[in-house]
Amino acid sequence: MVRGRGAFGRRPDRSVLSEISKGGPVSVHHYDGTDKTTTVETVQNVNPIIDANVRDYSNAEGGFRGSDLKRVASIPMIEVHKLLQQGIDIFNADDWKKVVAKLDSPDWLKFRTAPGHIGRKPVREYFKASTGS
Repeated sequence: MVRGRGAFGRRPDRSVLSEISKGGPVSVHHYDGTDKTTTVETVQNVNPIIDANVRDYSNAEGGFRGSDLKRVASIPMIEVHKLLQQGIDIFNADDWKKVVAKLDSPDWLKFRTAPGHIGRKPVREYFKASTGS
């Protein structure tokens, strides 16, 4: 966690937060002394992930492939947090249809690493096999 004010009472510079958050989400604590409220802001620089997704998507292979596996998406943790706030847990098999619908939507194309529609594949069987349930 990065505190909201530095040694001289300044908030962290956005460029610093962007650089720090390349490796994952960073939470910034903001305290307002006038009304004694605390706000926690979580930020992540998703550009490196999206750039890698674009490269994989345009690659003929579309990400890694194994004997039975093909990588179809890479979702930044900050988006996983946003989904959780919307009541969608990507790690819960019961919510997987909602995740597939998100990934098949044009708004989420930037998180895709391979063309096609996920919803047309036997996703549920893959999910069970990959989680061991």
